[in-house]
Amino acid sequence: MQQDSIQKATSVDITPQRKGSFLRPVTVRGDSFRSELDGSGKAGKPPRPISTGSLRPISTGTSTVHWPSSPAARSSYQPEWAQDTENVLLPAATVDDHGSPEDLKDMLRMGRTQEMRRVFRQFSLISFGCLSQCTWEFVLLNNNQALQAGGPALLFWSYIWSFAGSLLVTASLAEMCSMVPSSGGQYVWVSEFADKRCQSFLSYIAGYMTLIGWQCGNASGIFLTGSLIQCIITIYRPENGAIMWQTVVFLLPCVAFVILVNIYGGRAMAISQNISMSVHILALIAVVVIMWVLSPHIPTGRALFRIENTEWSSTALAMLAGQANMNYSCSYSDSPVHLVS
Repeated sequence: MQQDSIQKATSVDITPQRKGSFLRPVTVRGDSFRSELDGSGKAGKPPRPISTGSLRPISTGTSTVHWPSSPAARSSYQPEWAQDTENVLLPAATVDDHGSPEDLKDMLRMGRTQEMRRVFRQFSLISFGCLSQCTWEFVLLNNNQALQAGGPALLFWSYIWSFAGSLLVTASLAEMCSMVPSSGGQYVWVSEFADKRCQSFLSYIAGYMTLIGWQCGNASGIFLTGSLIQCIITIYRPENGAIMWQTVVFLLPCVAFVILVNIYGGRAMAISQNISMSVHILALIAVVVIMWVLSPHIPTGRALFRIENTEWSSTALAMLAGQANMNYSCSYSDSPVHLVS
């Protein structure tokens, strides 16, 4: 009898019973779809997963998902039936094929199944986030607007100001991702947390705004790469000059390389991110040392506290104009979110 119960628990089906659309995902609240409402207009309880109760976990062919036993350690976002999933025995093949037991715990809590194979781990996700933001590289490539607006002091303080503001945004994204760890990101969170009367509409707006932002961001990054190649050639051969159509020619191979890597090199992308992160750190040290030793020095007070060469009527306007470049280097903080599930 006990072995039969264990066999049922190990073959538990975590496929969600509810359906959602492309930009209206499955929700764990149970208040988003009319098919879940009873006659009184209240949301019915979602299906309860199989709990092992007092059964002993077995080690052959199974993996045990442990939920935190303390109510304070639980997320307030968990539905009522999540309290019964203290120890759920799931097939080990599911963990090996898709991800870790923590992934299965999150997917079970949200009422979803994990469809993609996990490639990135914690360190590779950190590397991916740092590289996608392109912090110090972009500051070196595109600092002319801040320098023209107020000099090196404005460049420094606009970056500090932008970085402090981006920390608040990143903290909000991290909080929502801890509650709903979905690779969809913004449109999923809007669908989950918005009122049910405007849930679908706001989710569509958030989704398409995110899509447009991705397209513009990718286009600008590839354009900067093509411009950098052209600048290197111009430095060694000044007689060629900088012709705009040549920038387009240089960025086309970059587009082809990005497409091929994303299609055929997905499994090796995590390793490549770790290697690139090492180059990212070592190159930063090399650039700082070279500029520290070889560049001309100016007084610290002038470099950090004197706003000069500005054409604006006030320092506040100069700061707003100069921080546009710095905001770009603090963007893409949500990129690791889209790889969590």
